[in-house]
Amino acid sequence: MVSEHWLSAFITREGLAAHYGSVAQQWFLPVAAELAERAAEQQDVLVVGIQGCQGSGKSTLAALLEHALETQWHIATQRLSLDDFYLSRSARAVLAEREHPLFIRRGPPGTHDMGYLSQVLDEIFAGADEIVLPRFDKLQDDRAEEVRLLRRAKPVRVVIIEGWCLGLTAQRDAALAMPVNHWEQEYDADGCWRRLVNTYLGSEAYQSVFNRVDDLLILQAPGFAPVVEWRWQQECYLKARNEIESPMTEVMDRAAVEAFVQPFQRLTEHALQVLPSRARCGWQLDSRREVVSAWGLGRDNRFLS
Repeated sequence: MVSEHWLSAFITREGLAAHYGSVAQQWFLPVAAELAERAAEQQDVLVVGIQGCQGSGKSTLAALLEHALETQWHIATQRLSLDDFYLSRSARAVLAEREHPLFIRRGPPGTHDMGYLSQVLDEIFAGADEIVLPRFDKLQDDRAEEVRLLRRAKPVRVVIIEGWCLGLTAQRDAALAMPVNHWEQEYDADGCWRRLVNTYLGSEAYQSVFNRVDDLLILQAPGFAPVVEWRWQQECYLKARNEIESPMTEVMDRAAVEAFVQPFQRLTEHALQVLPSRARCGWQLDSRREVVSAWGLGRDNRFLS
């Protein structure tokens, strides 16, 4: 389907295990072919969303689809991450003072600059050839001073957006009554913070962006339990990169990672329950992040009509 040389180069560049090539060929590249056909047929920009919990492989899948579409089907594609649209630390400090101290932590709805993301999408749809994109530095926990300037010789035909809460709608009030873990019991016993997060999630700012997604793809975890290990693996990768790029910057240890993921449990479990029925297709993962099955795909692993 695609050049083996290209796929091998991609695996090497991303630091992936060798068997990812067969996984990509079986599960993901047939979907890339489907997206390429759809992008060629429709007049508007095709917006593809990728949702999954922390560490599920969203960024890798987004990168694979982007490069496959660009190099194998010659379709101008732009990849965006909700993580790059986090509010700056100073903006989160203002939000924390105004609404709730827990908003100093990046991650939950309310801590993204959805207006900025909506503006970027508008500019892509308008065919702008220069677009300023933000970059969030997780090691510094702040928006980086540098931004990437998108320059295109031809208009973007496919936008890929990946994010852990992408496509998710707000919970019902009754679901917010009880804490879901010890972290919520300790830091949000009265439920004030989770109600504010829920309000942000259901707001026009979030839902108007989510509604622009034409096809939502899901990497479905087997539950919340593996998330700590997956996020710890991410932190180890950041640590290795940090030792080269910013040796004076600290990264989280295992205990800090465990604490970091607890605020995500509520909406992660909500997503596991409600998003599969709303997605165009999805891949069921096991605890090792291996694909074990899929839904929304036919025998050739392309979209069901």
